[in-house]
Amino acid sequence: MSNGEDRLRGLLEKEREIFVAFSGGLASTLLIFMASRAGHEVRAVYVDTGLMRKAEEKDVAREVAEKAKAEFIVADARETIKKKLKDRVLAKHKVSIVESVISSEVGKVAKQAGHHEIFWAGHSYSGSTKETNVVRPFLGMNYMNMYRMAKSFDEISPDGRYHVPSAGLSLRSHGIVDEEKLDVVREATAEMDEYSSIDQRYVPVLFPVLLDQEFRQDRMVPTYEEAVTPIFSLYGASFVAMSVLSKSVDGSDGNYGKVLAIEASDEEGNLILPNKRLSMAVREKVLAADPSVGRILLKVKKADSKKAIVIRAMQTYDLIAAEPYYLPPQALSAMCESLNKKLGQLDVYFDITPKPPGTIEFE
Repeated sequence: MSNGEDRLRGLLEKEREIFVAFSGGLASTLLIFMASRAGHEVRAVYVDTGLMRKAEEKDVAREVAEKAKAEFIVADARETIKKKLKDRVLAKHKVSIVESVISSEVGKVAKQAGHHEIFWAGHSYSGSTKETNVVRPFLGMNYMNMYRMAKSFDEISPDGRYHVPSAGLSLRSHGIVDEEKLDVVREATAEMDEYSSIDQRYVPVLFPVLLDQEFRQDRMVPTYEEAVTPIFSLYGASFVAMSVLSKSVDGSDGNYGKVLAIEASDEEGNLILPNKRLSMAVREKVLAADPSVGRILLKVKKADSKKAIVIRAMQTYDLIAAEPYYLPPQALSAMCESLNKKLGQLDVYFDITPKPPGTIEFE
């Protein structure tokens, strides 16, 4: 028996049914399989928030639950989530609201069966615990430990992907969440799934973020340009322009820092595409000049649009630290063309920010 199974067994009473907040991601999938193996009756409650990928994700989750011999229960919270997220722009508020609603909905299902306890598999939880006792069996366990445990189950195919958190696509829609934005992000996510495997190598984290381009003046821009222009010139750039897209990533007065957008091109107007050496040199100079910068974006497709898609391609082993995954130029260009054909003409940026100082999600 693994340490994880031993710990889970210690949290359960013998021959007891448990109610799990089930998203279909690696953590909740692992939890329901472990509980089922330990002989418990598992009720996998999938809360439809309206913030996840395309509709087939619910069907995939249902299939996973059936393989684990767990009862699959769907709770519809779309309207509740929509009302509670109205006018909310901060990522931390979105996460807290959505996780509170999910735990409340799972709690309602549990209470109807005479229980007042639910199991939450995610490595973090920021919702309310007023109405329901939330048990977190994987608390303190890093993502790679869960990944290794999942490999002991033939029915689970852990691929190392970082699954979208409970707040779903609301974190990939900058600022206020609305249906139009969610539709764009959902379509872009589906489109980018086609590029999840490149040259036989899997890109662990690959997702888009929809960003409103509201440029503003910033006294530090000339300093940024002076610091990075010599670096870009080594890669054939004859034009470098930098802008601050918003006061901060999440729309507040600070929290995550400024979003810095860079456009660099050669004499013929071809944009300079990111690579590891270039990006590391640029971000080192920018952050040395101004540590308040929270995101550094390099334009890879120009359309002069009021909205932009940010490609966030990351590789991480424990979700604590992460580095950008630099897509081959041909794949990056093909992805940009594909996104523009699907969604209309949008500027496209590539996020070259590591974690830290950034976050994996565009928070």
